[in-house]
Amino acid sequence: MTAIKFFSSAFLFAAVALVVTLSSCFPVANSAPVPPVKFYVSPKGDDKWSGLLPKPNTARSDGPVATVQQAASLSRDYPAEPVIVIIEEGTYYFESTLDMDSLYNRSAEAPLTFSGCPNTLLRSTVDPAEFPVLSGGIKLTNYRELDDGNYYITVPETVKPDTPITQLFVNGQREPVARKPNTGYLYWKSPIEPCHKIEDLSVDLPSDWRSIAGSPGCPGIDKYGFVFEPGDISKEWTNLNESWINVFAAWSATWHHIKSVDFKTNTVKFVEPSNYAVGTFPEPSGRRYFVENVLEELDAPGEWYYKRNESFILYKPRKAGPQTLDIILPVLHHVISLSDLQHVNFECLAVEHALEGYDKRQAYHTTEGAITLSRCSDITISTCDVKHTGVSGIFIGQSSSRVTVDSCRTADCGGDGISMDEKSTDIMISNNIVNTTGFIYMMQPTGIRVQGQSNITVEHNEVWNVPYAAIMIGWQDGYPWVAHGSPGHYVFTAQHNHVHDYGLGILNDFGGVYVSAQVSCWQLPPSETRPSCNMATRVEQNIMHGAECYQYGADGFYSDEDAAGVDVVSNLIYDVASAGIYFHCGVNLTSVNNFVINADMNGHRGALSGCNMGGFSKPVTIDFQFEHNILYVLGKNSHLVSEYTKMENSTFDDNIYFSPDVTLQFPNKTTFAQWQANGKDKSSIIADPLFSNVQERDFHLTAKSPAGKMGITAIDIESVGPHNNPFTRSHLAEWTPLVPLQSRKRRPQI
Repeated sequence: MTAIKFFSSAFLFAAVALVVTLSSCFPVANSAPVPPVKFYVSPKGDDKWSGLLPKPNTARSDGPVATVQQAASLSRDYPAEPVIVIIEEGTYYFESTLDMDSLYNRSAEAPLTFSGCPNTLLRSTVDPAEFPVLSGGIKLTNYRELDDGNYYITVPETVKPDTPITQLFVNGQREPVARKPNTGYLYWKSPIEPCHKIEDLSVDLPSDWRSIAGSPGCPGIDKYGFVFEPGDISKEWTNLNESWINVFAAWSATWHHIKSVDFKTNTVKFVEPSNYAVGTFPEPSGRRYFVENVLEELDAPGEWYYKRNESFILYKPRKAGPQTLDIILPVLHHVISLSDLQHVNFECLAVEHALEGYDKRQAYHTTEGAITLSRCSDITISTCDVKHTGVSGIFIGQSSSRVTVDSCRTADCGGDGISMDEKSTDIMISNNIVNTTGFIYMMQPTGIRVQGQSNITVEHNEVWNVPYAAIMIGWQDGYPWVAHGSPGHYVFTAQHNHVHDYGLGILNDFGGVYVSAQVSCWQLPPSETRPSCNMATRVEQNIMHGAECYQYGADGFYSDEDAAGVDVVSNLIYDVASAGIYFHCGVNLTSVNNFVINADMNGHRGALSGCNMGGFSKPVTIDFQFEHNILYVLGKNSHLVSEYTKMENSTFDDNIYFSPDVTLQFPNKTTFAQWQANGKDKSSIIADPLFSNVQERDFHLTAKSPAGKMGITAIDIESVGPHNNPFTRSHLAEWTPLVPLQSRKRRPQI
């Protein structure tokens, strides 16, 4: 019996050994995934501990780590295993940026994930209020109330003298810098030296006219200051070298330190030149400016003033009397910076309080974000809340690829909400909510700005309360021409986005979706426009409404600078101050199955517009196809198409036009019959499209609509906007509106 038992045991041992040997030679299919290594971060942690325990042990000899940086460092010990860094709820004030490079690289089989919700499978059910906060700021706790009711706040010596202190957050709210005026604008009197109107110039402009010493018709000195109205800048103001001025042009505004003030001539001069000479755009700019960080203008609740050479802040509280203040001062340029990194994920995190770079205030768009990526691939940022930043919320740059930003919110940003440069590929920006951008960078501040080389998709986002375009595409060199329908035809796709309440009456010349080629395309002859300026873009199934400009150009869709190869399909556009669809020159442009209602409320561009030369002389290059669309005109503005739109190479047909208020005018003040006799819109009709309820802005087509007979299909309105994003309206705080820029009062909707 004993021998038999021994034999059986030996046989079993040999059999197991054989199986193990064979399995090493022939791996079993569908083997169980490797369980992740888990590191824990907690406000109660210690960076001397292992980080492998979620709570401190009884002896307090081991437990979670205290910083995200330490957890990231520990992850490098497990390069071949998946790693999850679980960050407990709380606020983590970063002493340094979470800076990760190729030393932290992972693989698809062993990614690294930073998570604030590791046990939640359905992201739409998470509560953003419970996300851990990763802050690039410091708490200011050394403050006292003065006799005048203001608070004296000491800036610690650890803050470097060259830190651009232009933001302060008190009790979770961005507070305005002391300024004149508190709301609205001041208005300059004249340039330092006179300008001439552009249309008065007898010579063609060089291609680099926007960057030459002056601007068209204006001497270079006008980039360095202006003459102000007496009393607008006061002799009583002290420390003017620590103040700065925001000066508006047509589609941008720039910030400048004050170099000198001559009160005999009422002339102020800047340290930094403006992009456009003061006086270049007197009407679109409105001659507007305001002055910030002025001690003597510390007069409104919530305002503050920073005295750099003495390192203190004066703050006028929103309510009087002794109180406890939660004061955050941003000190890091980036909260998270990734470079040359692969296979890293971030989920359910709040990322807040990033510095701005004052030296970049003159640039078109900031190339920095609270989260910044450079040359990264296979990165996912999901369900994150990025807000209270001096730069953009998220910036994707320098040849990054396979990056996804999904179900996030970016809000209260100094620059763009989400932004990227022109060398990136395979980028997905989806299901995000972007609101309240452009607090600091006023050079065309945008909700979502994308460039790239291939496969760039922006879909199912909601963008609102931005002072310029909601979504910008391009502003880069064009792509080789590829025939429609070919694989890889579209570089950019913008679809199912809901953009609204953009422009806000602050700047000019933008669209809800704004596509542009490089500025150099503007000077190309017609024969070179298509191959050099091809933007290869499809804009489909978006809803755009609620656009307001300061003086001109708050469009629904807008293609600019001779952009070519743009298809605009099945978009719903309504209640915009300027054109519903604006093709500003270019070739191979299409508008098919779009619904445009109550466009051109300013009576400037028409519901459809194209190729306004603005006084410049160059060959006109435009051809577009306008078919199966609905143009529904409300109010007294009767013209459908702008008078300056060139028609020779354009096709109109199978459209529905209608106005319940006026007799419609067609180009050159023709009637519909005359327009058709000229070969346009031969099969189109003037008829009520029979929307469900125009007054209630319900643009579903009813069963009796004539649209179907014209080959016009319904727009899937319910599919537009974010899906399963946890940042619903119930979670959105009432962000400080974009006053003190003070938009003009919106004209009432008809």
